[in-house]
Amino acid sequence: RGASALGWPFPFAAELSFVLEADALAVRMAMTNRHDRPAPAGLGLHPFFPRTAEATLRFKAGAVWRNGADHLPSEKIPIPPEWSHDPARRVGTATLDNLFLEWEGEADITLAPSPITVRLSASSPFGRLVVFVPEGKPYFACEPVSHRTDAINHMEENTGLRVLAPGETLEGEIRFGLR
Repeated sequence: RGASALGWPFPFAAELSFVLEADALAVRMAMTNRHDRPAPAGLGLHPFFPRTAEATLRFKAGAVWRNGADHLPSEKIPIPPEWSHDPARRVGTATLDNLFLEWEGEADITLAPSPITVRLSASSPFGRLVVFVPEGKPYFACEPVSHRTDAINHMEENTGLRVLAPGETLEGEIRFGLR
């Protein structure tokens, strides 16, 4: 279906490729503006992981958005100690659905008690990380994104949402490596 059939007024081309390597999965994304005028663009991937009893998550970030009553970002704050994942923290010690800023582009997910650790790494433009840990669910998500949640409604701010010239492409790669 065309972009307009999906309710998006800007035509675009999107590519998603998966490359399986000996010890990693690389997911490559690209979005090209096919409109005759500049158009907003962003990328994101929302992988879910099993929430084992001892699973841990480690990543570094500089700040976080606290959500308002509408579940959208409302206030940029320093990361509260109970939300910090540097060093690693057991998944589920905090219920989260928040956007972390100034993310360093790497996260380690240990699915203990199994010996499996996944190193999630993301290239530019994925400078933000959404961490979704719903209360009482057997899963969680660690989501590299290029832009703030609800960025289209905050174009006057530095949300990470890009405006692509006609024919310009936004692209990036997310890797899931085994450690």
